[in-house]
Amino acid sequence: MSTYEKLAHDAYKYGDEFVNRAPAIASQIGIPAEWLLAIIALETSDFKASGPPWGGRNPFDHGGGIIGFTGADGGAWEHMTPTQQLDLLPAYFTRLKAKLDISTFRSPIEAYFLVRAPGGLLMGPRDTRVGGKIDWGGSRGIQNATRQDVVDIATRIFKEHGLTWSEPTVGMEGKWSVRIGPWLGMFVFKSDGYVWYATDNRRSAAPGFPTAEPEIAESDRTYGHWEKVGASVRWRFGAKGNVYSDIRRWEAPLAAPAPGKKWDVTIRPVGQGFAKMWRGSPEPALTAAGTTT
Repeated sequence: MSTYEKLAHDAYKYGDEFVNRAPAIASQIGIPAEWLLAIIALETSDFKASGPPWGGRNPFDHGGGIIGFTGADGGAWEHMTPTQQLDLLPAYFTRLKAKLDISTFRSPIEAYFLVRAPGGLLMGPRDTRVGGKIDWGGSRGIQNATRQDVVDIATRIFKEHGLTWSEPTVGMEGKWSVRIGPWLGMFVFKSDGYVWYATDNRRSAAPGFPTAEPEIAESDRTYGHWEKVGASVRWRFGAKGNVYSDIRRWEAPLAAPAPGKKWDVTIRPVGQGFAKMWRGSPEPALTAAGTTT
């Protein structure tokens, strides 16, 4: 029995029925059962919060129950046992996955954001719109949590409980140059599901010297989330100030092209246009036939 299974099994009002029901619910959500138990444990202080009646609500959003349900969920959870609340989770996760255009998760950290603050998957590391505060103690006191705080704390807690995971390599991690019509920029894909873009503002250096390539400040990046779906990869970004306002969805077929070749990227919905991506420089030229090399 794993650490999280044992904690749930021994907890008041959780027990065998809860542990035995969790794998079926996790399968419907599309994550391992251990990830689901870890997320619930994080939200219930290792299954100590229980009900009905449910106490110990979050003081910031008045959330409670096994994943911090709020009044926005209709309140039915307040009259349910932990095991009964499990049956609310597939619809909850499905709704938010559709809203964020996400079908798979690379780690329990990504899945946890749908409970903590769904838009966090499209935020930058310093963004504080991820819900709640952190008591750092000492002179730092209580401060707003950043997205990176949430990642670091959840990662530490999960691993202290013996949870392990690996993020698969897809072959597109790293930096790509991008052209959309006259716009020239860059996309940078991270192994943890992060992706960001920025305008390419490199300035030509003096003759005989390489082109300068300064670091892109976080304030000049727009962040998002990417995933592998079947034989393609897709991603979306969160517009600054409102992570749900960028309607564009980006999709490219695998496998990624070799250096010196361009990658055709479709921007959805239909009518949003197309993009070209490539690694390295200079930009691959058009052939006489009008296709990219």
